[in-house]
Amino acid sequence: MLQARDPRDLWPELVGWVDVGSNEPVHRVRTPAGDLGYVRPDDGSAPLLEQLRTQGIVPAPTVLDIRDGWLLLGALPGIPLHDPLWRARPREAAAIAGDALLRLIEADVSHGDMCLPNILGDPDTATLSGIVDWRYAGQFDHEIDVASTVWSCDYNGYPPKVALAILKGCGWKPVSDAEVARLSAVWTELAGQAESPPRDIPK
Repeated sequence: MLQARDPRDLWPELVGWVDVGSNEPVHRVRTPAGDLGYVRPDDGSAPLLEQLRTQGIVPAPTVLDIRDGWLLLGALPGIPLHDPLWRARPREAAAIAGDALLRLIEADVSHGDMCLPNILGDPDTATLSGIVDWRYAGQFDHEIDVASTVWSCDYNGYPPKVALAILKGCGWKPVSDAEVARLSAVWTELAGQAESPPRDIPK
């Protein structure tokens, strides 16, 4: 969807614009105070993000501003679970992903794209620090959230035991290789088959 205006014109006070989106235009920016933020198309998620902030169960971005078809979101701490840092710490990564899925259930909300790049963990505490990219929120049931997370494990280079640990951690049953395969097929049918695994993220 084409945006009405260039977001740089809407927020001239923001600096350090860097394009970081892969499937849609997303820009990393700095506020006048030096804080990190992200500008992305307004996908209608602002009311939900405010609800999540009020609940305090799911760590989600704070909406700082909305202007002419764009959202300015506060940055969350942590590192996405597809980063090589977490692949070297698979047990902790699985615990963080399982916690993220449990929190969605507790908050009674579905995310719709719980692939590992959208789950952030604090490497110092090995705890969940954020869930980002809420454009598909509320469109699917919880199985799709679990399916996208499990599928993403293999795609991002984790060993099979990580997907099993995530199923166990979020209370999903059965916990089996067959269920991992079934869930992965569910996600592939919905989202389409990825062309090739990603390479390590450049620093």
